[in-house]
Amino acid sequence: MDIILHPDEPPLSSETIVTLKHLPSYILVKMQRTCATQLDGLSEGIIPVEVATCNFQIKVHTTGDKYVTWSVHHCQFPMTPAYTFTDY
Repeated sequence: MDIILHPDEPPLSSETIVTLKHLPSYILVKMQRTCATQLDGLSEGIIPVEVATCNFQIKVHTTGDKYVTWSVHHCQFPMTPAYTFTDY
């Protein structure tokens, strides 16, 4: 239904391609059938989807027998295009 941009993003222009500096704050999705409670300020069946974050560490093999540990901070919306084509 809508994408709510991060407060630090400038207003959108009329350009066809928009490059964001921050992830959107949340996405509003309309569900045809849901057991979710209607939230104040939103129409029936509309739910906000926030960014999910995951932190993990990976060991990377370098030269010889040495390993380097990298910390990864991953952020994305917990959605896949296939989900939007189903009826929940």
